[in-house]
Amino acid sequence: TVDRSGATVTGTTKVSESGLSCATSYTFVVTCSDKNGHAASASKAVSTLTCGSAGGGGGGGGASKPIINSVTEIKPGAATVVRYTDPALGVKQIGIEVTNPAQNVKITVTKYESKPAEVSVAKTGNVYQYLKIDAQNLGTNLNKASVLFKVEKSWASGNALDKDKISVYKFDESSGKWNELATTFSSEDDTYYYYDAEVSSFSYFA
Repeated sequence: TVDRSGATVTGTTKVSESGLSCATSYTFVVTCSDKNGHAASASKAVSTLTCGSAGGGGGGGGASKPIINSVTEIKPGAATVVRYTDPALGVKQIGIEVTNPAQNVKITVTKYESKPAEVSVAKTGNVYQYLKIDAQNLGTNLNKASVLFKVEKSWASGNALDKDKISVYKFDESSGKWNELATTFSSEDDTYYYYDAEVSSFSYFA
C-alpha cells in the first residue's frame, strides 16, 4: 500500500500515478507486507515539475505554485517562525519580528526556474534559485526577518563552489540592482547547506 499525502493507492510490486498537480511536493509512504503479517514502511518526499515557463516579454522564468502560510497573529517581543518542508524550495524557515501586533499575516514564497519576468536584471554568476517572498497584512509593522535559505550540496559541488562562497542577494526594485546580504553559514546535513540572512523587507532573492 502507498499513502501519497493522504491519498491511498494499492499495488503489488509497482504503483503508477497520474493526474498529480504540477510544481507540488508529495510525500509517499510505502508499506510492504508479507503473508505472515510482517510489515515495514519507508517514506520519500518528491516534487513534480513546474507548470511551464511564462512566455513573451523579457523571457522570465516559470514560477512554481506559490506556497502560502497564514499566521493568525504575530506579537512583538519574540520571532514567529514559519517553516517549509518542500524539498524543492530553497527556504527552510522564516522568522518574523514585528514592532506592533499584526493579524492574519500571509507569507507567500514562490520559486522560479530562471529570472522572474518582473525582475529587470538577471543575477550574474551561478544562481541556485530565484525566490520571491511576500507578506500580506504586515504593513509597516515588520521590524526584521531572518530567512534560513538552503542550497543542495550536489549543486554546490557541481559548480565547484565551496560552502563559504555562497551568498544571498536581494533585488532592489528602485535601483534595479542585486544587493548582497550579510549571509552567515548556519549548518549542514547530508543534503543541504543552510544560510541565515537578515532582511528588513521582502522582495525577490537569488
